[in-house]
Amino acid sequence: MIAPGTRCAYCGAPATEMDHLTGCPQGARVYLDPDLKVPCDRACNLANEQAWKATGLLVYEAPLVVVRLRRLAFGAARLADCAWAGPVPSEFWAGLSLLASEVADELERAS
Repeated sequence: MIAPGTRCAYCGAPATEMDHLTGCPQGARVYLDPDLKVPCDRACNLANEQAWKATGLLVYEAPLVVVRLRRLAFGAARLADCAWAGPVPSEFWAGLSLLASEVADELERAS
């Protein structure tokens, strides 16, 4: 549920949904990092999906950990470009911490 008065992190319009910065694995409906999300409107969420498609982040062949990082980097760069000043919930930071830990663990296992 989006709180009344919440604005889209990208364009400032009224937010109608959440943009999950790392999305879902191919064909899945479970978010990779469910707490890494920002409020947005439908148009901006669809624009992000089209940008992922254009840059190869929607359908991917790289290891999932790499895709998670690339998608997070994409979303963070877009938020930086928009100068989003909205509140960042504590769940976001917890999700970011979990992502970093899981990436470190996977990289250690791979080496």
